[in-house]
Amino acid sequence: MNKAELIKYVAEKSGISLLKARAVVNAFCDTIVKSIAEGDSVLLLRFGKWTTKITPSRRAYNVSTQRIETFPSKRRVVFTPSKALLNRKLPEAAESVKIDITPNSILTPLPEPVDRKVAKMGNGKSADSQTPKSITVSRTGIKIDSGSPNFGQRVKRPQTVETGELVYCGITSYYETEASDTENYSYPALLIPFVDTPILDYRTNRYATGGVMEPVLAEALNEFSLIEPNIQILQNISVPVNNRTYGYKPDIAIIWREKNIFIDVEIDEPYDIISRNPTHYKGCGDGLRNAYFLDNGWSVIRVAEKQIVDDYAKVVEYIKLCLYQLSEDVRFKAERNIDSFERWSYSESQKWAEEGLRESYLGITRVESSVVSTGAADIAEYSGMSIQEVSQPIFVKPAEDIIIDRYKNIRDQIDEECRRGKYIVFSIKHKCYEYAALSKNISFKQKDNSYGVELFDVIEENVIYLRFQEIASFRSLNSITKFEGTANDDWDKIIYNAILNSNPIEIEYDTAGQGNPIKRTILFITFWYRFFDENDNRKKYTTIQLLEAAASLKYETLAESERVGYFSGFCNYRQDLRTFNIHRIKGGRVFECRKNLHKLSVTDIWKILEKGYADLTVNMYNELNEKEQKYLFHLGNYANALVMQGKLEEATSVYMSVPSDVLMPQSTTTWKEACLNDFDFFITKGTNTAEFEQVRSIMMSNGW
Repeated sequence: MNKAELIKYVAEKSGISLLKARAVVNAFCDTIVKSIAEGDSVLLLRFGKWTTKITPSRRAYNVSTQRIETFPSKRRVVFTPSKALLNRKLPEAAESVKIDITPNSILTPLPEPVDRKVAKMGNGKSADSQTPKSITVSRTGIKIDSGSPNFGQRVKRPQTVETGELVYCGITSYYETEASDTENYSYPALLIPFVDTPILDYRTNRYATGGVMEPVLAEALNEFSLIEPNIQILQNISVPVNNRTYGYKPDIAIIWREKNIFIDVEIDEPYDIISRNPTHYKGCGDGLRNAYFLDNGWSVIRVAEKQIVDDYAKVVEYIKLCLYQLSEDVRFKAERNIDSFERWSYSESQKWAEEGLRESYLGITRVESSVVSTGAADIAEYSGMSIQEVSQPIFVKPAEDIIIDRYKNIRDQIDEECRRGKYIVFSIKHKCYEYAALSKNISFKQKDNSYGVELFDVIEENVIYLRFQEIASFRSLNSITKFEGTANDDWDKIIYNAILNSNPIEIEYDTAGQGNPIKRTILFITFWYRFFDENDNRKKYTTIQLLEAAASLKYETLAESERVGYFSGFCNYRQDLRTFNIHRIKGGRVFECRKNLHKLSVTDIWKILEKGYADLTVNMYNELNEKEQKYLFHLGNYANALVMQGKLEEATSVYMSVPSDVLMPQSTTTWKEACLNDFDFFITKGTNTAEFEQVRSIMMSNGW
């Protein structure tokens, strides 16, 4: 209701003229404004209270200047609705949508909810052939009946206003730390927030128009609470949006507070079955919505509606596998056996709407509705909200300012480090990988729905954007040269150590042996492998894929080889994979920077440890970031390597640093059992038998 409507309403209810009603409303508004301007609060009984609040100064991204700036503190008006207003029953705008369905449609209702689950878990089809072909789907406009199918917007209803401060309830602790692509994915997709991200708590009773398959999938997911009673499967909740007065509403939410697992499960349809407008197409704006959830500690699972219709038992197994990945709880271990479904374009969505694709797989023969499209469909899909929600005056289209800037401390720390040296080197979390830049040339930016640092890597000669959450550590250097040599140095040994430590190099290389060396920077150096020169591999795989495969093999090669001879890598001069002869190097340098394309796994390290190469195992362990080094499998392998090196006291300290009854990740085996099993393995094999027997004796005397 706007001011003109309020004046008309006052006139009708009081019986006074519009002129007098306007004077009354103006005086009323002027009184409120004047009181608030003077710092007073204004209370209207059974309606709410206006107060003022001082917002502290903050650093944030300025859309106009495209820079992160300090915004001064300011006083703002805050309205708090009364309980009577919040609990007021709004008028219902009921509506029915008539649909005709085929006898074997997945929308065919069954007598009891439990029977629906049992009958459909096999192939997603109903077993009840006696259901009438025509059903009526009812709506109140306030709350959706979760047991009924739903096809999109049905009524225009008041939007719930989100007020109050954002409340956080923990931080993510998942082992996975790679950045998720929030836009370009196929179905099903799991998007995971960075480790140590604050988790934004949800709010209840925020009703939204539901999707046709939500009740079906939500009912099936309830089996998770039978496995773990602390898991909640929720609908009708809202995640409040920063700088907005509305919230994002998950189709289905999976909450496991004890594990700090909050998941937004989204069911994506290619178009609205009433308005025929394309939905969830590439570039529709889902990326910003996904980014907001990730930025606030929520994982996002997206599945295509058709995947649920085809066989939602497989969808349930996939979501179960996602829970296993996040929690490492073996009770949720599952196989991924669901086929991928490519995300559609806008034109594909239009084509499918014309062909009636959704009606076909849902088993719908006819839909009757008096609803007229509001024209807000594009904005609705951009925001991830329903059309009637964006039709409300409180709606302000989502933009990058909904992403929260929590990074003042890390910006200050980076600034301080830049002042200490000519260069700054950033290590990223998910690989042994670093970027080196001139300290004076870095800048802080908001990009791709995230805050981060932009730099020019002086070794790769590329502009790089790093999200703050990706950064594991950073350090200043006055020189990025680790070692500089001439033609007379032992380049065999130099290259061997560079491969071991994943250091890029710059060499003066005489290609034809004619005494005319050319300076080249070589990235991702590794031993030469036969598959580099096989034509089929060069056609099937990219250069980076081949080098990543080589990086996964290099540790075994390092363990078994003492010399290099020939080595390979990505040549910046040629912009391609090249192989080099040690004897043609006429000079060069090794960079103080690590660039390893391969993410070290437990299996990689165990292979080397099993063969008894303790020094190399320790070197690999040191390549891991601090968070990964605490992962129990990595920690156990590191302690075993220390035993092999004869460092028994240090090894014992590592073993004792973990409580003996702690379960290993993704296992029912305890830490104590895993360590004792390793002792027995190496003793039986005859590897450092005396050392492992001595450590076992020490551990047993300490209560094991």
